[in-house]
Amino acid sequence: MYPILRRLICPFDEVIRYIPSYGKLLDVRSGYGIFCSALGEEKPNLKIIGIEIDKFWFRSYLFLLIL
Repeated sequence: MYPILRRLICPFDEVIRYIPSYGKLLDVRSGYGIFCSALGEEKPNLKIIGIEIDKFWFRSYLFLLIL
């Protein structure tokens, strides 16, 4: 539920329009990867790498994958 709410309340579209359509983007502390996912939908030719360094986020994401 959190990923859905996050996309509704965050202005991803405002940020995404300033990002080039080609090249590489590194998202550090990407959490669940919601921004990377939204960006990938809008800019399919952009190579996106999301890294999360916090163990809490990583474990909770793995839990969501198992469900």
